[in-house]
Amino acid sequence: MGFVSLYRKYRPVKFSDLVGQTGVVKTLKNSIRYDRIAHAYLFAGPRGTGKTSMAKVYARALNCRDDEEVEPCGVCDNCRRIESGQSMDVIEIDAASNRGIDEIRELREQVKYQPGEGGYRVYIIDEVHMLTDQAFNALLKTLEEPPDNIVFILATTEPHKVISTVLSRCQRFDFSLLTEPEIAKRLKYICSEENVEYETEALNMIAYSSNGGMRDAISILDQAISFSVGALTPEKIEDLLGKINISVLSELAASISQGSSSDSLDIIKDLQQRGRSVDRIVSDLLDYMRKIVLVLNDGYEIATSGISEARKTRLKEDSQLFSRSEAGKIMQELIELDSRLRYADRPDILLESSLIRLCENSAGIQETSSAAGIEKLQRRVDNLEKSLEKLTAGEKGEDQKVQISSRKKVENKKSYPESSETSKKETAEKSIEREKTEKKEARESPDSSAKEKISEVEPEGVDLPWQKILHEIRSHDIKTHAKLKESLPPRLEDGRLILEFPEEKEFHCNQARKEKQFISRVVNKNFDKGVEVIIRLQGESEFDGEDLDSSSANQSQEAEDSNQEPNLLKELQQRLGGEIITVSSQAVKKCQGGNNHGYEEDDAKSSADAEEDAAEAGGA
Repeated sequence: MGFVSLYRKYRPVKFSDLVGQTGVVKTLKNSIRYDRIAHAYLFAGPRGTGKTSMAKVYARALNCRDDEEVEPCGVCDNCRRIESGQSMDVIEIDAASNRGIDEIRELREQVKYQPGEGGYRVYIIDEVHMLTDQAFNALLKTLEEPPDNIVFILATTEPHKVISTVLSRCQRFDFSLLTEPEIAKRLKYICSEENVEYETEALNMIAYSSNGGMRDAISILDQAISFSVGALTPEKIEDLLGKINISVLSELAASISQGSSSDSLDIIKDLQQRGRSVDRIVSDLLDYMRKIVLVLNDGYEIATSGISEARKTRLKEDSQLFSRSEAGKIMQELIELDSRLRYADRPDILLESSLIRLCENSAGIQETSSAAGIEKLQRRVDNLEKSLEKLTAGEKGEDQKVQISSRKKVENKKSYPESSETSKKETAEKSIEREKTEKKEARESPDSSAKEKISEVEPEGVDLPWQKILHEIRSHDIKTHAKLKESLPPRLEDGRLILEFPEEKEFHCNQARKEKQFISRVVNKNFDKGVEVIIRLQGESEFDGEDLDSSSANQSQEAEDSNQEPNLLKELQQRLGGEIITVSSQAVKKCQGGNNHGYEEDDAKSSADAEEDAAEAGGA
């Protein structure tokens, strides 16, 4: 006899030869033992799980002449004829090529005849879901009331395509995918029978690649025996299947963890030149990262099942390159990449861009030299200086607008000659605005006994008032609240409340800086003494450039205001005979500021009071 493929040569001939499907085997054996044989069965399940083999073994068991055993003997005439395909009582029909109503009508004529050799005539209809609707309907009556000693066994990989009226007339058995240990055990038996040397890891790789199908695994083994010279090794199986060697996957994983996009791209380019497809690269890298994630999450036994000690050691070493969150993010990125590849016109570009993104996002990214770090810091300083210049220019413009608006309001209520009285009213209005602003701050400030006290020695004391501050900020500006939620826990140092943001939250930090004036106002409402708010990125210098510049600008502006105030108040006292009152220039600036974030009502009330008092002073 010529060469026979291994999957045909080692096809099961007894129930004991069937791998897996324990529940199906037990039910069918008991049906024979207790004479409870149904007239129609439906075997459903993935390819290569033993549906057709089970049907043939069951047919042999029904017609075996050895009545004492449930298992077919394999030596009687009926068993041998069924195994060779020469039995008249076991008819196998391929529904994919005999799917019409004419073939079913012919079958209906044949079922009228009694079995000639054994006790049952068995019809095995493979891929039954391929029958047409008309053929199914023609089969219904025969399935419902078949002649005695007739058994139908329908096999399909897609039971949802079988019409419900047929399903309801059959006993259904669902075949499950086989486990890797079950497949590997069967492959070892075949290798021993064929005198083939092997490494256990090589057979485990074949079992894993078969995706739960025994026929696929045996076909790969048959191909591997022809491919290799000598013993079956993992390296030969990788070459045969086109899989990527674990050492290459280890190098690729290490380059990602180190943030080296150049090394990652070089590895990918080399693999593609060796004929590895993008799909294969992503699939194998995803599988390797899955094992790393399992190792990091106490799944070491699952990840290393069936692999050699050398590979276990390498996997354990590679898993130390990642944290749990990093490995999980990389795995999630690869899963999304794998799903997008099927729709990509240029999968190689998609793979390259994803690898670059993985390297950039890796926690192992660090500046390659101190010069690069200095350059990055210089860019940040330049951006802060530009932002400060714009902010300073905007504040000056607002001050000029306020002064012009004040002059117009006083001019509209002229009661004295314009040459001298206008300047009087302008001076009086400035003084009154300061006075009303001070009153407004007194109304806004809570009672001293209700304020939160913070110890500069114990920064953890910031937690309680900080939650209160966040709550108040959220009630006025939910966007600013969302930005501050991204910051690290605040701390108090030398009268400064330091809010630091992680480096990856640079955008939130810059946005929070724009609202620094509002944040400072809310913070100082909750403390007994003035607290300077510092907003910066984690790892920046002790004194943030923006904060120093803005602090210097505030100090210079306060000095300028303090120089102007004595002259203005002295002139006001001489002209109106009033009483000099000391006014906080910072409070005046807050009243004149831009975005008040929900404090507009108090500002409007103070402005209205100031105008009313100015009018009264003008009338006097």
